[in-house]
Amino acid sequence: MSKLTKYCLKKLVCGLLSAALVTVSVPTCFTGLGVNAETAGNYIKNGDFESLDDDPKPDFSPNEWEYVSGGWYIEKVGTAVEGNAHLVATQDSESKQTVSLPNGSYDFSGWLNPSYNVNEIKITLKSGANEASVSVKNGETAAYKTIDRFEVTTGEITIILTADVVTNFDAAAILDDLKLVKSSDNFIKNPSFENTDNGTVPDY
Repeated sequence: MSKLTKYCLKKLVCGLLSAALVTVSVPTCFTGLGVNAETAGNYIKNGDFESLDDDPKPDFSPNEWEYVSGGWYIEKVGTAVEGNAHLVATQDSESKQTVSLPNGSYDFSGWLNPSYNVNEIKITLKSGANEASVSVKNGETAAYKTIDRFEVTTGEITIILTADVVTNFDAAAILDDLKLVKSSDNFIKNPSFENTDNGTVPDY
């Protein structure tokens, strides 16, 4: 066999192996789970609000989030807590996202900032009869809020974003960095500080 033939066969085998590896790296069995590819393990799509909704006429609405009322919009800023953008509402607004996922316990976290003229920003999780929410109100400090071990019972969860402002179009309610992960994927022990150290002399 000539050197040229050996070289061609080697290139062909390498090309086939590369294609096989690419195919294996994106298992099709995971395509329906709604996992955000930008943040492995995060079931909320576009939770960092970096992606617009791809409408022909840009209106800065967030991709993957369903409009309900008012209007949340993406703002590109250098002060976002995650990435280069966050979500803002300047009027009473509501958007939601429903995600399919296996039943079980999930941990939620998100950044809520009642920046200006806001009565309350609220994020609500719903699955069947189960419901839980976190919020920040006027005068409170911007912060990460968490919901630990939320039970999904119907194979899906709806995340609802709500802004209640003092004066429409003269306010700024800000959200960023929303994550929903399986509780078993949280490697921080006792993240909600519910458990004491079980010392002989309780020191809390």
